[in-house]
Amino acid sequence: MTALDDPLMIVVLGSVEAVHWGSGDHHSHLMTDTSGAWHGEDLPAAPPVSGSAAIYRHQNVTRVVGRAGSEGHLFEFSRNGLIPVATDLTNASTDGGGAHPPAATYRPSVYTPDAGRRRAPHCLPRTSR
Repeated sequence: MTALDDPLMIVVLGSVEAVHWGSGDHHSHLMTDTSGAWHGEDLPAAPPVSGSAAIYRHQNVTRVVGRAGSEGHLFEFSRNGLIPVATDLTNASTDGGGAHPPAATYRPSVYTPDAGRRRAPHCLPRTSR
């Protein structure tokens, strides 16, 4: 796997997980197993990647959020068991007037509130407006 940007990493129960923009315009997800060996996978279930990604955990699932496609939409990548899932967060989000958010222009920041409160994570992209 060739990295086209700097990786972003998290540590989960002693395992290191990382995400980066990989060759073939997919996000690459890397992780260590209990022996410390690295394993990797591409997350290809969306349009080609067009920006760097963030990685976080919510509800015991690793999630990756990054730009994909020519319109700069934010996609969340996760897994439902062995099946990769890609959700277009830009199309799924609207303001009070029904408008979708503007295109993302850089790697988003993700904030996950205290797990005890069971609140949804917040994804904050930099946009053109």
